[in-house]
Amino acid sequence: MSILRPGDERFHYSDGSHRWIPPDPDYDQKVWDEEVRQHKEKHLRNEKPEPRRRLAVPDRAQGRGERDLSQG
Repeated sequence: MSILRPGDERFHYSDGSHRWIPPDPDYDQKVWDEEVRQHKEKHLRNEKPEPRRRLAVPDRAQGRGERDLSQG
């Protein structure tokens, strides 16, 4: 299984498969082929991705006096 790294999105469809046709129709196909080849080599070398940093977002319902409607 491959790991998507930041910036890898351009090389993958939403199902994780690789794009063999460039997203921009004006992009040179030979250049795209080489970029995809290099990208796939990174998968094969199993390079460790840099961790993605996420900001903690507080729970929206907490502290606003909103009640849990699932209780009826």
